[in-house]
Amino acid sequence: MKLPDILKANSGIKYNQIIFIIFFWIGLYLLSFRATQSDFNSIVIPYSLCFVGYLLISLNCRYNNKILLTLGIVTRVIIIFSFPNLSNDLYRYWWDGMLSAHGINPFEFTPAEVLNSDIINDVATAQIYNQLNSQDYHTVYPAVCQGLFYLAYTISKENIYFFSLALKVLVFFIEILGCQLTFSWLSQIFGEKKWAFIYLFNPLILIETYVNLHFELLQSTFLIVSIYALFKNKSVFSGIMFGLSVLTKLTPLIFIPLFLLNKKFNLTKFFLAAALILSFQIPLFLSKESSLNGYSLYFKQFEFNSSLFMILSKFLIYFKWPDLWNYRGFILMMVFIIAYSILLIKKRKSLEDPGQCLKLTFIIYGLFILVNSTVHPWYIIPFFIFGLFGFPLTATLGSYLCIFSYAFYDNAITQYFELIRILEYLLVLVCFGFEMKRKGIFIKPPYLRL
Repeated sequence: MKLPDILKANSGIKYNQIIFIIFFWIGLYLLSFRATQSDFNSIVIPYSLCFVGYLLISLNCRYNNKILLTLGIVTRVIIIFSFPNLSNDLYRYWWDGMLSAHGINPFEFTPAEVLNSDIINDVATAQIYNQLNSQDYHTVYPAVCQGLFYLAYTISKENIYFFSLALKVLVFFIEILGCQLTFSWLSQIFGEKKWAFIYLFNPLILIETYVNLHFELLQSTFLIVSIYALFKNKSVFSGIMFGLSVLTKLTPLIFIPLFLLNKKFNLTKFFLAAALILSFQIPLFLSKESSLNGYSLYFKQFEFNSSLFMILSKFLIYFKWPDLWNYRGFILMMVFIIAYSILLIKKRKSLEDPGQCLKLTFIIYGLFILVNSTVHPWYIIPFFIFGLFGFPLTATLGSYLCIFSYAFYDNAITQYFELIRILEYLLVLVCFGFEMKRKGIFIKPPYLRL
């Protein structure tokens, strides 16, 4: 029996849907192995092709779970062999892993300080240094990432391609373990097993995790498992997972109030377990007074694809208030805290219901994105994952439109970047408003009705 016949017999996939699968893989291949950051067409065209295939192959199909899971794993294994072509963050990962392997705290010195002081002086270090962004800033990657960097460097040494490969393999195994718990929980909350697996093929997750190597997927996985354990009355395990989420990226700290206000678990055990995990970061942060300076890059120096931050900046320029310019981040932080507080007061009772708690998590992260000065495409991965639990239309639309921020790097169309980002945020907000009107309903769009 030929492969198309096997697929058709076991999963209900028709021949036209096999064509959509082929379109999906063609787009994914072009993105993984052919796209370049400076050529926006090489990104948006295959991404759109991939995304259309992603939606259409799941439209009203009744997949066999094993077939779907196998295809998801095979897809990941193939693109693992690509090299990050839309981001140069990999070189900083290698740099931090190299420092750790030499017994040097990555938070202690900037790359420029390392190179100028001859702490480490070899050809490979000099070559990687020339590829780094933010050479004068301390690292921003917490302990879990640093551990992965160290392991990958230990396996690959100076070979940057094998370093990339080793790092992706480590991420792959963590994701698979996390998915087992996440999908199990989804089936318990929504009474559905099959539609949850469509997450496996989201192009944003595939490209930004397994091609460009960013860690928002791991952060989200640890956090979702933490909330899962919370409602299973496993306070210690929940605290451990929350600690790992924070040590992957500090962003999950914004969700602490959700745990503080939840009466479903033992708060003391949770925070003791989380504190134990977080204590592994303390020696890294305290090594030098200036070791946290890298994080200032996000608040003061670097604005990319922001919304409210951009609007506030133009507002201050228009009214000629330069004295407030350096406080833009602080002003928006206050806006976030006020909006967050109002939301918690109004929705506090929702925290005792797992589905409503996850919807609240999505809204809070959406607020965080709105006030952030820097919004890279990979920042939308948690937005997509949290959104699957209550706002799938908004989450999926956001996971498509965010890729248009790569227009910034193409000199031929960078002049339209501001218009592009306005449309990006406007469309997502309109879609969110539509889903909000369906209050209390977990909307399942056609592509999730399996």
